[in-house]
Amino acid sequence: MKSAKPIPHLDGVLPDLSLQSLNHFRAPEPWGRWMLGLKSNLKLRAEGDGWVALRLEFELPAQNQSLLIRLNGTSAGSIPPQKEKKHLTLQLPLFLKRGLNELSFETNGSNRFPGRTPFAPGDPSDLSTAFFDLSFAPVSGLTSPAQPSFYGTLESPGPKAYWPAPFGQVTFFSTKRGPGELAYSLVTAKKAQVLSIRLDDKVVKVLQPTGPSPLLSGRVPLALDGRLHRVTITATSGVPRGATPNDSVAELERLYGAAPFYVQRLELTSPPPLSPHGALTLAAALTLLLLALIYRLLFRAGRLQAGTPP
Repeated sequence: MKSAKPIPHLDGVLPDLSLQSLNHFRAPEPWGRWMLGLKSNLKLRAEGDGWVALRLEFELPAQNQSLLIRLNGTSAGSIPPQKEKKHLTLQLPLFLKRGLNELSFETNGSNRFPGRTPFAPGDPSDLSTAFFDLSFAPVSGLTSPAQPSFYGTLESPGPKAYWPAPFGQVTFFSTKRGPGELAYSLVTAKKAQVLSIRLDDKVVKVLQPTGPSPLLSGRVPLALDGRLHRVTITATSGVPRGATPNDSVAELERLYGAAPFYVQRLELTSPPPLSPHGALTLAAALTLLLLALIYRLLFRAGRLQAGTPP
């Protein structure tokens, strides 16, 4: 007989994190675990403050079902209503404080929800959300675009050319030392949507479409020193009322679901090396500066020998 899958699962490299309680979940099964009813929660004890990565793989089986995730009473993200059942994957960064932390899930549909047809009529349980994975691990840095390690995007079946950001924020972490560049390619859903890029809590660049194209692409330098740094791309809330959606985004919304913006590329790279022409120009400038300094010293020495005040 196949053993039950551990849900929730805590990565073994997180020895300072322990599960204290789990409420409103059915017993684990080989594939995962059902959430029961409209609200559930689990409590974790952390030995110190710090970031962890939450990975969720789940299905919302009821029609137009949504999911709200809270950490210690504050929203950590929400999945908009899904028109049909989809297998979804989500990774979120959570900042746990030292002591007890509560992670809760709230939804708006279940197997026994009044006025709705049960999606599992033969089961008397009030099933609501199927969790195939609910695990915690250390946060990781950004890797290649083919295997993104950024958090806050929703992955669903279909082509992996874009990743929707349903919460309006994407995060990644880096421990790189030395100068770096963030290469980005993002698509905004509304024509007036503004995005900001932050290094920890400091805004390093503000992005806004200047023409008809919803695509924002470019590079922004980042000063990194080897410590753990957090980079976030956030959609501002100040979109004017009545701002029109970008026509070319309709297909993205159909494929990936609605989101304030979509990620096409996020990659942390090193600054390009100085071109041979640039290197020669810099060397010539340094040579001229050195010659000017030598001339000035010789000129002063000559004036002193002649008894002329410098």
